[in-house]
Amino acid sequence: MASYPFNTISTTTGEKVHLKFIESFREIKSEEDEIIDKLKGDIGVIIRTVSGAEYILSMNSIKMVVGDKVTYNEAFNALAERWSTIHIMR
Repeated sequence: MASYPFNTISTTTGEKVHLKFIESFREIKSEEDEIIDKLKGDIGVIIRTVSGAEYILSMNSIKMVVGDKVTYNEAFNALAERWSTIHIMR
């Protein structure tokens, strides 16, 4: 099983966000964004922080940390598991 080893995450614009400050995750849903993701060969995920700020994550960058051989779903699940572990600990 894949695991995400860090407590922070890097956004597509280079900001580092600690997982404990992430309130929620959601997929990018607009048709235009989905087309761009397909052309880039990547999937974008929007995170919302407790302060209300929203950032985009590249699932390719998550896959590079978790392991290139995992699927996007496995990489996201590894990140979500780490996130939920941190939120349980608070």
